[in-house]
Amino acid sequence: MKANRLKWFFGLPLIALIVLVLVTQPNQRPISKAKLGFKVLESDALFFKNLRQFYYEREVRKDADFELFRHPDQIQFEPNAPRLIIVNNWKHDEAYLLFETKAGTPFEQVIRFDSNKDSFEYDLSGLNAAEQQQIAVNLYDVLKSKDLRCSVLSKNEWYPIWDNEAERGVVRMILKDYFKLTGSL
Repeated sequence: MKANRLKWFFGLPLIALIVLVLVTQPNQRPISKAKLGFKVLESDALFFKNLRQFYYEREVRKDADFELFRHPDQIQFEPNAPRLIIVNNWKHDEAYLLFETKAGTPFEQVIRFDSNKDSFEYDLSGLNAAEQQQIAVNLYDVLKSKDLRCSVLSKNEWYPIWDNEAERGVVRMILKDYFKLTGSL
C-alpha cells in the first residue's frame, strides 16, 4: 500500500515536469551569436560524421583537401534558386556554408526575404565565407516565419524560391546541421 502511494507521490510530479518541458520547448533553437564562427570541435565533427553526413552527397576535393556536402533534396529546387553547400576544411578544423548555383558555381545574384515583419535583400556577388555565414544566420532566423516569401533577381525579374514547406524544410535542415557542426546551436 505504501509503495502504491510512493508511485503516485513521485510519479505525478515527474509526469507534470515532462509535460511542462514539452510544452515550453521552442520549435527552433536560437543561434548563439557569441559562438558564431567557423571552428569545428571534434565532438561536433563526430556527431556530423556519425549521424548527419549520410543525408548528404559527399564530394572530396583533393586539390583543396575539402569535403563538400550537398543535400540531394535540393535537386527539386527551381533552376534559379541557390543551393546550400557545407564545406568541411578538415585540416584546419573549420566548416563553411556557401551558396551555389545548380551548376555548382558560386551564386552571384540578389536574393530577397520578405515577411509581414521584415524585409532583407542581399547581393551574393563576391561574398566571402563570413558574409555568407551572416546571411545564413539571418535566413535561419526568418525561416521560422509562416508568411515568409523568398525571391531571387534574375534577368531583371523577381522569381519566387523555396515557396513550399518541403523546400524550406530542406534549407532549415542544412542550416541546422551547419550551425550544429560549428557549435553555434
